[in-house]
Amino acid sequence: MTFANIDLDAEFRRLAGIDAAPVAPAARQKKKPPRAPKPEGLLKWEAERKAAREAESDSAAVDDETVDSDVRISMMLADRMAGTFLYEHGGKGWRVYLDGRWAACATGEETEIAKVIGPAILKDALGNTASDPDAAGRMIRLAKRAMSAAGVSAALQLARSDRRLAARPDEFDQDPDMLNVANGVIHLPSGELRPHSPDMRMVRQSPVEYKPDAQAPQWLKFLDEISCHDPDWVDYLRRSLAYTLSGRVNEEMLFFMLGRGANGKSVLVNVLRAVLGQFVGSVPTSFLATSKNDDKEGASPVKASLQGLRMALANEVEAGSKLSAQTVKEVTSTEAIAARHLYKELFNFTPTHKLWVRGNHKPIITDNDEGIWRRIALIPFERNFSPDEQDKHLEERLLSEREGILAWLVAGYAEYQRHGLRPARRVAAASAAYRAESDLVGQWLDEEAEIIPGMSCHKDDAYQSYVEWCRRDGLDPKTKTTLTRMLDERGITSGRANTAGRAHIYKGMRLKSERPF
Repeated sequence: MTFANIDLDAEFRRLAGIDAAPVAPAARQKKKPPRAPKPEGLLKWEAERKAAREAESDSAAVDDETVDSDVRISMMLADRMAGTFLYEHGGKGWRVYLDGRWAACATGEETEIAKVIGPAILKDALGNTASDPDAAGRMIRLAKRAMSAAGVSAALQLARSDRRLAARPDEFDQDPDMLNVANGVIHLPSGELRPHSPDMRMVRQSPVEYKPDAQAPQWLKFLDEISCHDPDWVDYLRRSLAYTLSGRVNEEMLFFMLGRGANGKSVLVNVLRAVLGQFVGSVPTSFLATSKNDDKEGASPVKASLQGLRMALANEVEAGSKLSAQTVKEVTSTEAIAARHLYKELFNFTPTHKLWVRGNHKPIITDNDEGIWRRIALIPFERNFSPDEQDKHLEERLLSEREGILAWLVAGYAEYQRHGLRPARRVAAASAAYRAESDLVGQWLDEEAEIIPGMSCHKDDAYQSYVEWCRRDGLDPKTKTTLTRMLDERGITSGRANTAGRAHIYKGMRLKSERPF
């Protein structure tokens, strides 16, 4: 018996229990029996089979329709989000425009607006029920998908790539001459206040309103006192802070506020933090310290956090801390900085921050090259307030003048444009003294050697003298190669002697402990 010779209808009847005997091949049947009415069991079986086939067909259609629905819903969502929401790829994700800035969505604002799409579609569908029932049915199915958790998630995922919503980290806070404040955006070169606009892509903001005519008499009195009544010092601080307001980093400076306790540093920093708001961020002092285990390919969340800041604060340098010249040069440079948030991709950003460090102790800087020292501005805080002079409510009183302090800073930007930073006399003197006392090679030369043109000494003897000198003072000596480079920068060159024996020498110096070579 072959499949082609089977009477399928009769076989179905047999399987349904109507014909007990197997069906003979059609070729051997001489006459077909008359068709009997289909029994109830067969009719039920056929109905169930048909329903199953229709269900499979409907399932495939729903899958295709679901994909199409998600795309349609995402387009509706993008229409509603445009101008108010952005998605920052490689950065903070969804952002919403609120009160003059693009704030990161922290409480599911993007999900809330996505949840509105379904009810809106359903409302339209119910309005079309009488005129176009088929279209209304499709809209109801679309609304059902839009109101499901899976539909909301899919729509948000697809909307990320909409050209009206997609943004990159380097698109935000990019105008270095603009400062976003509570009542507008200040154009620093002109002092003009301009209205907020989402097109400016501002993320950070000062919580203070800009009122150009606002005064701050208590603030000026405070500065006069912490400067030891030195207007030159106050003017320099004003120019430096005004420069810090901008996103320009052309000065490539590190401002170090040095002074022991009760001298006004903390009050100054706290007031500036309150006035500048989100433009101020903190970096750990360990970030600036020398590290032999830097993972250049690993995550760098501290560097990544600098993006968009105007003032980066490092607080309370510990005694004996060493400053990494390489790190300082990198984060005070005009060149783009490569950074990576945790679990994110590497990205580059243009620096806008100025580095301010405060502490009671000067960090150790062992490099003596111009590249590091031209960046250091040591601002001495030499006033010490006795317990009887200290005002526990000073900070609160100063913050009552926050509009006046902001106006004072913005006006200082015009002074900076006219004169540049132009270090105060005390700042220049303190910075020079800092460099001199950090010049360990120079100190070793002063104590153990003489700089005399035409004289020379053996390299090995000189290096041994240098190492012993360092160890006497508990210092880590440089390598011989580094010492040779640092001496060469001072005009002391290396070469070979014309005599036999130990031939490697330094030319232009001799050790006080040995006779001329």
